[in-house]
Amino acid sequence: MLDKNELQAIKKCQSGNTESFGILYDKYIKKIYDFVYYKTMHKETAEDLVSDIFIKALDKINSFDAQKGSFNSWIYRIARNTVIDHYRTQKKDKNIDDVWDLSSNEDIAVDVDVRAQMEKVQEHFSKLKAEQR
Repeated sequence: MLDKNELQAIKKCQSGNTESFGILYDKYIKKIYDFVYYKTMHKETAEDLVSDIFIKALDKINSFDAQKGSFNSWIYRIARNTVIDHYRTQKKDKNIDDVWDLSSNEDIAVDVDVRAQMEKVQEHFSKLKAEQR
């Protein structure tokens, strides 16, 4: 479900007011960056791909239809496809299927959040003394 500000920003962008895209950018930048970084494990690559993702989202904003799904799913699909395209063009030795745990679009954000929380727990756990573990 889209919140009121998000829906207004989308409608304004679709009407040609691209300045309203800043609201969407601010809301999703961290989530999308975390997702892309998790998939690439490379800061500069993640930053470049996130820039591409938001440019694509702005360019394709007119194709977004709130009746067909959430903006969250829509932008995560753009992110997912952008990362896959990156690996295809890089011709990495890794198989795409090895890089991706192809969960449903709705689960992607949850998956990224859970993994980020797990990393924080592991980080804090590693700071404990041996006898505290």
